Amino acid sequence: MTYSNLEAVQAELEKRGRDLGALRYDTRTEKATEKGRADETSFGSALVARNVVNVKEALEEAVRPPKGRPLAAFKAIEGLDLGVVAMVTLSTVIGKIAKATSAVRLSVMLADNIFHEVRKAALDDEGRKHLANLIKKNGAQGRDALRTLDYALEAHSVDVPEWDEVQKVTIGRALIELVIQRTDLIEATEGDVPANAKKGAKPPEVIVATASLNEWIANHREDLRLMSPVYLPMVVKPRDWHAGNIYNGCYLTNEQAPVPFVKRKKKKQMDRLRNENPETVFEAVNLIQSTAWRIRKPVLRLLRRIVDEKLDLGIDAKSFPPMVDEPLPEGADWKTEKDHKKKQSEIENLRTLALTNLSTAEEFDDFDRFYVPHHLDTRGRVYPIPALNPQGADYIKGLLEFADGKPLGEAGIYWLKVHTANLFGVDKVPFEDRVAWVDQNWNDLLASAMNPTGHLFWTEADKPLQAFAACVELLGVSMEGPEYVSRMPIALDGSCSGLQHLGAAFRCEITGKAVNLIDGPKPNDIYQDVADKVQEALEGETVEGNKVIAQQWLAFCKGKVSRKITKRPVMTFPYGSKAPGFTQQLMDDIIKKEDPKTLPFDEPRVAAQYLANLIEKAVSATVLKAAEAMEWMQSAASTIAAGGTVIQWTTPLGFPVVQEYRKEASRRVDSVVFGTRLRSRVNEETDDIDARKMANAISPNVVHSLDSSHLLLTVVRAAEEGIDQFALIHDSFGTYAADTPRFFSIIREAFVEMYEEDVFDYLEREFLSQVDEAAAKKKRKKIPALPIRGSLELEAVESSSFAFA
Repeated sequence: MTYSNLEAVQAELEKRGRDLGALRYDTRTEKATEKGRADETSFGSALVARNVVNVKEALEEAVRPPKGRPLAAFKAIEGLDLGVVAMVTLSTVIGKIAKATSAVRLSVMLADNIFHEVRKAALDDEGRKHLANLIKKNGAQGRDALRTLDYALEAHSVDVPEWDEVQKVTIGRALIELVIQRTDLIEATEGDVPANAKKGAKPPEVIVATASLNEWIANHREDLRLMSPVYLPMVVKPRDWHAGNIYNGCYLTNEQAPVPFVKRKKKKQMDRLRNENPETVFEAVNLIQSTAWRIRKPVLRLLRRIVDEKLDLGIDAKSFPPMVDEPLPEGADWKTEKDHKKKQSEIENLRTLALTNLSTAEEFDDFDRFYVPHHLDTRGRVYPIPALNPQGADYIKGLLEFADGKPLGEAGIYWLKVHTANLFGVDKVPFEDRVAWVDQNWNDLLASAMNPTGHLFWTEADKPLQAFAACVELLGVSMEGPEYVSRMPIALDGSCSGLQHLGAAFRCEITGKAVNLIDGPKPNDIYQDVADKVQEALEGETVEGNKVIAQQWLAFCKGKVSRKITKRPVMTFPYGSKAPGFTQQLMDDIIKKEDPKTLPFDEPRVAAQYLANLIEKAVSATVLKAAEAMEWMQSAASTIAAGGTVIQWTTPLGFPVVQEYRKEASRRVDSVVFGTRLRSRVNEETDDIDARKMANAISPNVVHSLDSSHLLLTVVRAAEEGIDQFALIHDSFGTYAADTPRFFSIIREAFVEMYEEDVFDYLEREFLSQVDEAAAKKKRKKIPALPIRGSLELEAVESSSFAFA
């Protein structure tokens, strides 16, 4: 569909992102008007519109109570337009109820959004006129909301003290309680105790949608536009990021809270970013967010049918949640009932999120193209800002395709077949075998495309919705051959990429072979390699007490330890995870998913601890240099932290990383709102560096800063050769099938280019410059020598078939 003024449409979308219900722009307006049905553009029972009056009235009572003085929480919003406060409160809450959200986190988020209004309200009439003139003068394009407001406040000598964490939680939680008591949207309940919490820790308070709201959502799918995320995709290209624009670089207007270039930013990092201006980083992110997308209509139609007809096609809930609740088994005991209720709550949250995203997809289906703005985390990893994005769940990836297509050609058909096999889990064999698998299953794949609810072969895939999309593409190939215009991204994934980066940096041939940096006739499977070593250890166990547990594990695995057991521990090993973390992973991923009555273990956690230790030994032996590198990083971080300083380093592309973890002091927030006692515990940062956290975090943060550099460098090098449409997820690289042969090589060339320089030698020099010698000497700490490099020939990566495949 063509719109006469896309910038005006974008401005209205951003306004809706803030208000959700007020002055809502309906993308169906032009379409309905053209067909003489303008009355359909009015929106009836909108969630916000239904509740905003109640919330505003409740705010008026709270701010100006009939008796006594207002609570401190409500005194903070005196003088604000309470209609705006009600709208912002509802918008924030509704934007987050698709899944259970920490009450403390939601309180802080809500308070931050309200504080934006407090700052504006602090201006007098003259100041507000000045702000309006500044905005009008700068126009809709290129405005930086935060800096413009800062300028106006400074020009009129207005200083608004920041709210601390306790104030934020007090104010935000009071507003949440007001919504709980005056609407039927949300409720407070107990969440899960985090895996890393101290023994005996109480469950945190979380905010969830009420049962009646979940029912409303299920019955009003067409109305779900009003629950769209605060940040939506864009119908025009996002504004470019650059050193002079790091606080609000992508969206056009100041209708939403500003989006910084680095999320969870620290001032020190932002100052360095502005001063050091890593142009390659900015260029790469701008290229990524310039990729044009559109909604893949066959997948949208299929999902609509699943929802409307409540079809159960046997798809895993993470790919797309079921629309019908699973009944409680007859005669269930209290434990089964509790587990069932928890599982159904998780499904409901997934369902709400899926329906919200589906509604957003239906809305953007009206556009020929749209864009997904991106920014970075503190390590330099690239993340999309809207929920509808190419890093999303299986169904979201299935819904998205490139807006412009390219004829496949013979090479493109080859890579489309490889990609299809990968989606079905046929990815541990040579490429030729993957292509052969597609050819052998050709009729089933085409039948899936033509009749997805009748021929369910596609549901057997590891990623079923993406697999269905691939089936549709193959159907096009069957009709048009090499001339078929494909819009599907072809993903080339790293092979345990954290270990790939450490293996390359330290030239470790053993690690390199395990993670496919060295070519071979078929992909090496490090997860199974480690599983085989664990198998040997179990079978060779001689310690009397452990022999029983070893036999129990062998019985559980039916005599063969599979890669499923070791995959997550091995994957997280280069990010600092060891036996204690592996223990919890085994409990969560393996043991807790089984029927307790069928488990062979006398003490499941003891069994998990035992196997976790075996896995740590096995993976350390498999990737020797990588393990040494992690030990070195942790020792270096501990030494620097001993001096009470943050740790800083610069990535190969010049992105400044600042690692700053401070000790926290826990404070209790206790108040009464409308007769309800609210108790929250707030963790506030102190000035003291947390040396333990600094040491534990250094390995994942350094490795992520390296994989992000590789991804960004790959994007820039690809763009230099005319490849400019990307689907990227940290260690997964995607573009057109027709461009994949060259992209395949560019990924490897960029990897080699990055590691031709000794990145850890540079890192060591940066670390040494930060050591407080006196503090380190006092604590008998020093940075040890770097591990000796191995014999891996880096150039071999360029000829490795399966390094990124």
